[in-house]
Amino acid sequence: MKILTKLAVYKVLYRFGLALGLPFSPGHLKLSKRNTSSCSKKCVVAVTVFKLIAYLFTSISLYDLLNFSVLALNLHTYNTCAIIVTFVMISRHKKIVKAIREINRLSPKLEQNCRKTDICTVFLAVCIGSFIIIISISQFLFLRQNLRKKLLSKKMFGYELPNIVWLFYAYTHGIFFVLTYTNGLLTMLFVTLLSFKTFSDLSETVRRYRRTLLKFITLGSLDEFCVQERLANFSQLVDCTNYVEEGFSGCALFLIGSNVSCFFLLFSGIASGDQAYQHRMVLLFTTSGFAMSAFEFLCVVRSANKVCDEDEILKKSVVRLSEKGIWGFSQQENRICLSKFHCLALLADTIRGTVLELTGGNLFVLKNNLILSIVGLMLTYGVLIFQFGH
Repeated sequence: MKILTKLAVYKVLYRFGLALGLPFSPGHLKLSKRNTSSCSKKCVVAVTVFKLIAYLFTSISLYDLLNFSVLALNLHTYNTCAIIVTFVMISRHKKIVKAIREINRLSPKLEQNCRKTDICTVFLAVCIGSFIIIISISQFLFLRQNLRKKLLSKKMFGYELPNIVWLFYAYTHGIFFVLTYTNGLLTMLFVTLLSFKTFSDLSETVRRYRRTLLKFITLGSLDEFCVQERLANFSQLVDCTNYVEEGFSGCALFLIGSNVSCFFLLFSGIASGDQAYQHRMVLLFTTSGFAMSAFEFLCVVRSANKVCDEDEILKKSVVRLSEKGIWGFSQQENRICLSKFHCLALLADTIRGTVLELTGGNLFVLKNNLILSIVGLMLTYGVLIFQFGH
């Protein structure tokens, strides 16, 4: 029942990503290699084409609606970064799907804290989703007021336009801008929730494995079959963690690109010269970008701390067991069983090494340093603008 609940959460997340134009179909959760419906592919293509049209339209209309070249340049950069990070997620989705599929394959070993993780995921989705909705509505209402100040030239590529056509043109620009920005925020929400769920399930699986292994070592059982089974389980966990590292490094690129795009969007607000517009842009984009990146960073740190809780106890027990020596085994069984001793020594050497540091390694540390450095730069610059803007 808990496994079904866990799969249900992944299905909801996949449907959410599919609605945003990302190729995550609920059929990917099945163990078959390819299970993507034509409807899912059409949905991804349709949303992606709409986003490209929206980005191109807002980029083209900048020169008619905005007479300030620096503002237009920064908004062009924002659109370019948004397109790049979208294609990064599309190109890396197969590795992410493979990592989640491997975690689900190990799901029979996961029996604790599933329901707690699912409730936490839903709560975070509701909180952050409400935050995004408030930002989007406030930004749309403000753009509605701000566009009235832009309706002065009534020209498109040098040609005069009727009032109705020009009004439609200007409001379409504003609506497309709000929709693309909201889609970017919702995609960041999808990435953070998927990362949180994946890292939580992986850490719970590793933690359960360590507990069973610690119990096995403490009892001093010398069953060769049990030792080999623990080694096989350990190998599966290492492979699963490698898949997660490889897949979710694409999510790191996406979050970094999203923060960079928000940073240029912040510059566009500064370049406009309108104090109210400037302050709102700085507040909205800096706060939302910082919240998303900080949340993703906390997900990784939380999972890493849970994985490392029993690390020292486990290593000490294995070292103590592996250093008993051959004579200790011969006294218990009245004979030297080299095959059992070899399995225990192999298990001990494996755990004593750095292979079992299942916290993401240097990759996650590097990526979060990059993310937080970008967010820190955005936050610092935003504070300076608020201080000197008055």
